[in-house]
Amino acid sequence: MISLDFKDIGSKRFINTRTFNPHMSDRLREQYPKMNKFVDFDGGDRRNQQREHKKRFISSGSQIKNNIFSTNAVNGEWSGFIEYLNSDEYTEFVKETLKIDNFELGFEWAVIDDGNDLCPHSDCCKKLGTHLFFFPHLCWRGIGGDFVFLDKTNNTNNPEMVDFCDQKVVKYKDNCSVLFANSERFRNWHGVTKVNSLISRRVFQVIFWSKKDVKCYQI
Repeated sequence: MISLDFKDIGSKRFINTRTFNPHMSDRLREQYPKMNKFVDFDGGDRRNQQREHKKRFISSGSQIKNNIFSTNAVNGEWSGFIEYLNSDEYTEFVKETLKIDNFELGFEWAVIDDGNDLCPHSDCCKKLGTHLFFFPHLCWRGIGGDFVFLDKTNNTNNPEMVDFCDQKVVKYKDNCSVLFANSERFRNWHGVTKVNSLISRRVFQVIFWSKKDVKCYQI
């Protein structure tokens, strides 16, 4: 269903620039949920006065409490894709690659509109990892919207991109996906560069939520 040939860039971070076969990539892009289904993300007060995440989304999974979207509502190529993500093959791949276990899947379609970014952050403790897929619109000619892995900063309270010495940029382009773990050892700070486009940045992410209570290690 998807290529599991990921490039390991260290710290339990992986990149795949040929995630799907071209036909499947095109079909998933064409059948991406309509924009009128999306609502503004409300993450509440972020810790350490971090800037809010300005995105719109729909989601599915027991850990998400708002704008629930039943995966039964998807059809066509997305239906088969969701079915595959729930398969033993994919689950075992994630367990082996990220060295995680005892998780349940959550799904989120998210868009970032013109002029917005995602400030640097690390994920909440309940997230054991994430698999993020890029789905640029066929007419995308924008600048920005790139995903950035971030390392080495003296400011862990409320950092901006410039506070990080080491930045690994993953260009926002079709058929690309990133997979990464989240733990006390592998915090894996990340962010998204400012979107300059009248067409929104579109992604889909699979979240690996811990089924167990997790001790919060965040600063």
